[in-house]
Amino acid sequence: MTSNLKHKRFGNLVVEGVTGKHVDGLVVWLCRCDCGGSVEATTSQLTRGEVRCCGKLDCPASARLGMGGSLVGRRIGLLTVTGVGSVGEKDMTYSCRCDCGTEPFEALHSALASGRVRDCGCVELGRARHNLVGRRFGQLTVLGPTGERKDNCLVWRCLCDCGRECEVPTSQLTSGARKSCGCLRWNNLAGQRFGRLVAIEPTEKRVRHSIVWRCKCDCGNEREIPSRQLLNGNSRSCGCSRKRLSREDLAGQRFGKLVAVEAVGKTSWGSMVWRCECDCGKTCEASAKSLKAGAKRSCGCLRGNPGGYFEASDLAGQRFGRLFAVEPTEKRQRGSVVWRCRCDCGELRDVSAFTLKRGHAKSCGKCD
Repeated sequence: MTSNLKHKRFGNLVVEGVTGKHVDGLVVWLCRCDCGGSVEATTSQLTRGEVRCCGKLDCPASARLGMGGSLVGRRIGLLTVTGVGSVGEKDMTYSCRCDCGTEPFEALHSALASGRVRDCGCVELGRARHNLVGRRFGQLTVLGPTGERKDNCLVWRCLCDCGRECEVPTSQLTSGARKSCGCLRWNNLAGQRFGRLVAIEPTEKRVRHSIVWRCKCDCGNEREIPSRQLLNGNSRSCGCSRKRLSREDLAGQRFGKLVAVEAVGKTSWGSMVWRCECDCGKTCEASAKSLKAGAKRSCGCLRGNPGGYFEASDLAGQRFGRLFAVEPTEKRQRGSVVWRCRCDCGELRDVSAFTLKRGHAKSCGKCD
């Protein structure tokens, strides 16, 4: 259970309360110095006497403790102060050399004077369970510490097998939460073909969490496309396929009951629109894409009649009971062509092709 240090005095510091932070599992306390300054310190630093004042340049306690003025040339713990870095209004930065060989290592005057910083971090690295240099985690090889901290853990510089470097906290490495620079999270599409496209390499861009790949088309153009569009087949060229389709000459070609006559000079979804003549005599417009895919096969006269047995050319000269089909009319009944028929009694009657083929009408109705 954590000791309650509130209102207790440690040197020139009086503990005001907890900050809510933790470092290496230790509570971090907010302390007020006799000079009026404030400093944050862990339970261990306070109880061991490592932090006894705020360490600011204008703090009288720093001078009494031998930490007033410049610290250049002074030795603090494993650190030797070698020079002055940036200077602020109330604090300044020093360049230090650690006994482990790390140089330069920068630290604030207040951190050095108060004793909060006494090494570059190598003391913690010296513990067997924290020394990760050279160790391997998945596809990552630890190169060394960065000196930064995240989630109360040291951040390490790592090299991935794919050649990229990344920075990863200790907790993510040891727990197995991080095993690569991120390359394991996406499919490696390098060298794979998608239609006329060949994926070359991933980029740093993302579209809706999908990695954008640089691809080369068979026509020679390069284009950046999200992996999702490549995998679901939405992108299969740089756009040259649509252009080639729109330029294709379909004049004179037959598609079902339609014969392409001429391009009308406009496009639909990137596909050229053609004027076509239907076998029933009507004209219509259809895109080259719908014609080649078989989605458009008539002017509409086949609608509701996929078999095509109600067409104008099917019934001419055929006999249905006492009725003889003479010619089709311009009428339509429920999508079926209406035929003019002659009965054996000499009467004329208009009957739909559907009625004739189903055998529902076999005479003019007067001679029965």
